[in-house]
Amino acid sequence: MEKKFFSFLIGFLITLSYAHAQKVLRGVVKIAGNPVPRLTVYAPFATVQTDSLGRYSLPLDGCSYCKPGNQVKIYTHKESIGMSEQTCTIGNDYQYDFSISRNPDKIFLIGVVENQENGSRLPGIFISFIMPENIEVQPVTTNAFGEFKIQLPKSYMEKINAVQLNVSDPLKHYRQISNGQNLYPIGAFIVIKMKSQEGKKLSVSGHTVTTICYAKGDIITIEAAGNIRVGGFVGTSDPDGRPSGVMGMSLEGYNIVANYNHAVLMYRRVGETEWKVAGKYRRFYATGSGGCLEFQVNDINQDDNEGAYDVSISIDKGG
Repeated sequence: MEKKFFSFLIGFLITLSYAHAQKVLRGVVKIAGNPVPRLTVYAPFATVQTDSLGRYSLPLDGCSYCKPGNQVKIYTHKESIGMSEQTCTIGNDYQYDFSISRNPDKIFLIGVVENQENGSRLPGIFISFIMPENIEVQPVTTNAFGEFKIQLPKSYMEKINAVQLNVSDPLKHYRQISNGQNLYPIGAFIVIKMKSQEGKKLSVSGHTVTTICYAKGDIITIEAAGNIRVGGFVGTSDPDGRPSGVMGMSLEGYNIVANYNHAVLMYRRVGETEWKVAGKYRRFYATGSGGCLEFQVNDINQDDNEGAYDVSISIDKGG
């Protein structure tokens, strides 16, 4: 008897030690007492599927806080069943069995937005969808913990397995790190990475040479706002410029570049001879040699102008 008990104890300790060493959360998922096979089980750190007996093994290696006594969110998804959300308190045996109910019309996209540099969660990040015109999904903003959860239209989601997301920071402190077409899978916990922007701001009312420089392979974004009063008869202009003057009068004779809009914001690399249109928004990839930026307002006579454009420049460094 003592020998059997000793063997059992050794086996239990080995199993427990293995669970701790491997950091795997194991369990069975059921509906109405029946195991659920081929169900996706996911959390912020891993995604797995249940086997034919409804069993799952969720690796915890990527989860620093997944320790006994702590809580973790676990989600499940299957097209015929829908979605569920669980709050699991991790036990010493790393075992968690749970039951779900059918919610076939409940489909969510769930995830977090993180700072790539230190892994911190980013609140207040705006997430919008690129969807067909006849499908509407309201944009969302990440909460105080950088989390987001958006309900998706089941009728459309049955036809696809991923969605395209645009992610932006209203304060312009961070920029999304693209994963190609910014496609993210349905039925998996999504982690969106952002990085700090290298941003510069300046006012441009005429020819402005800057020390804002870029290298080959960088992506440069120019954003401009504000208004300039361009003479008493023409009125005001925003960074996109004016196509004509009063009563449709042509302004080409007053332009530095005749075929551009009057007073449009222009840019070029220092040393180049031709101006390019920046307008309110311009984003380009530096394919040639690097250089520094200079700006100009497309107006030959700037002496009677009032105001300036507020210009922001950010540079995403190439690989």
